[in-house]
Amino acid sequence: MATPLTTPAALGIMQQLAGVQVTDGLTVASPKSVKDFYAHLQAISGVEINAKYFPACFTAGLPAICSFWMTLIF
Repeated sequence: MATPLTTPAALGIMQQLAGVQVTDGLTVASPKSVKDFYAHLQAISGVEINAKYFPACFTAGLPAICSFWMTLIF
């Protein structure tokens, strides 16, 4: 077990994997770039891009697992 990556480190890794310029972690994402990121996640997941239902993103596994189980409960 290990602690999760910090948000700037996780963003840097995701930027590297996406093949875009890696920011210093202090740069605030523009609203358009955040919407583009969510749309990209929907596209690579194989679902229709829908701005009304953007995905939830986590840099730690426990919140993701909790969200998954809460979704199943409801």
